[in-house]
Amino acid sequence: IIILLLTAAWLATFSRVTSGVGGSSFLPPSPSPQLVCWSLASMIGLLALMVLGGYVSGTEAAFHCNAEWPLCNGTLLPQGNGAGIQVSHRLMAVVVGLVVLGFWLASLRERRSQRGVSQLASLLLLLFIIQVLLGAATQWTVLADWSRVVHLTAGALTWVTAILVVGLLVYRVAWFPSMS
Repeated sequence: IIILLLTAAWLATFSRVTSGVGGSSFLPPSPSPQLVCWSLASMIGLLALMVLGGYVSGTEAAFHCNAEWPLCNGTLLPQGNGAGIQVSHRLMAVVVGLVVLGFWLASLRERRSQRGVSQLASLLLLLFIIQVLLGAATQWTVLADWSRVVHLTAGALTWVTAILVVGLLVYRVAWFPSMS
């Protein structure tokens, strides 16, 4: 499903195939390729972050940071394989957070023409921030079961929100080409 969605987004964004319904004045204009790319980058980044988080959990690497956040064993870049895996998840979260922030800023520039997108992008950013705080709480509670479940659930909600916004943009690109 993800590969099909990415292929449809790529083709719709860069081929500009029209569907024959683009002449109606009530239809929204197509989103910019930059906005679509930011949304795709957010979705892919969140997926990669979730996979890496699963690896951290599966290897129990989070136990190597001694319930510390944002530091790990008193430093940003600790020694040791387990701690390194945990810190790589944190560093990737910083990169993905910047991508989600970039998507949110891009959505604000098109908020008048892309109704609903900026609201979903705002929700995505809010969920991501909550997810980061839940990740910190997971460390502070020494990986208590409840905190791990809440962290995973919030990650799933964040991922679903990213899929929804990409789906909305791909739909608009494919079926409502730019009216300019």
